[in-house]
Amino acid sequence: MERGAKAVSKADEKKSARGQPKRITLGRNDPFLRGELFNAAKSGKMSTLDALLQNELGTPRVPVNSVDGSDGMEGLGWNALHHLCSSSPWTKEEFMDMDPEDPIDHVGCLKMLCDWGIQVDLQDQFGRTPLHIAVLSNRLPLVKRLLFQGASLEILTLDKKSAIDLAREKGFKNIEQTLIDRHLHLVTIAAKAADKKKEKEEKEGFSFLGCCAAARD
Repeated sequence: MERGAKAVSKADEKKSARGQPKRITLGRNDPFLRGELFNAAKSGKMSTLDALLQNELGTPRVPVNSVDGSDGMEGLGWNALHHLCSSSPWTKEEFMDMDPEDPIDHVGCLKMLCDWGIQVDLQDQFGRTPLHIAVLSNRLPLVKRLLFQGASLEILTLDKKSAIDLAREKGFKNIEQTLIDRHLHLVTIAAKAADKKKEKEEKEGFSFLGCCAAARD
């Protein structure tokens, strides 16, 4: 009886093994994994995004600078930051349904992608950077974080529009003012740096002339 039970058990094991789906090993550039990366970024899912980027060896499972629109994947040449910046703020219902094990935090996801070295100023097929997309999506918190991460205000789209131009066209006053303030801040820093450099060069010039005079005496 015991022997018969063992035989049944082995038969069940074989049947179970035959019934399992074939395991597929996905490459790091597999379109499915890249799609999951973009979806996690757009939905702001911190834990999912971390799982896609982090593995046991400390290297990304999916290249952080993956872009869509290539290798059989549809898209506009967006990276994960473009997708993240195209998102909408979550609704009250989405907030209530949020999985505590996979919290929604778009700003946190943006920081995570930047920490992994994503290209902040990558331009898509229309010349738009993630900053342009964040402006068009009216996402002020993401705009601020991108500026903190060093996103450029000087890059223009293919139709020659800056992030400030897009904010002004859309009537997003808060974003427009934030971008203008950042631009003025950078201009001020550049002017101070130029003045400091000029002052240093003048001092070095006077010092050189003094040395020449002393040598003649």
